[in-house]
Amino acid sequence: ITMICAYKNINIPYGVVEMGINGVIESMKEKPLISFLTNTGIYIVEPEVVDDMEDGERIDFPDIIERQRQKGNKVAVFPISESDWMDMGQLSELEKMRVKLYGE
Repeated sequence: ITMICAYKNINIPYGVVEMGINGVIESMKEKPLISFLTNTGIYIVEPEVVDDMEDGERIDFPDIIERQRQKGNKVAVFPISESDWMDMGQLSELEKMRVKLYGE
């Protein structure tokens, strides 16, 4: 299985504090930029993965991926840039998509 993942960068509008034992501040970052990979919901699946499923089995992709990992099968990521993927799972993201596709 190859999971298509998009880089995502989010500016946190607050100072972020990490607390250690007994309330001691371990670190502090003022309005940090957090970068991570996000699952786009797009997968490339080998036929063997489908063959591994029971007939009529209802299973979600996170479970399929975990099953393949537990079996020692390769599960990889194909990273794409943030600009190559448009999410529509949140209204704010859907609005960005509308503007990008159709203009203001």
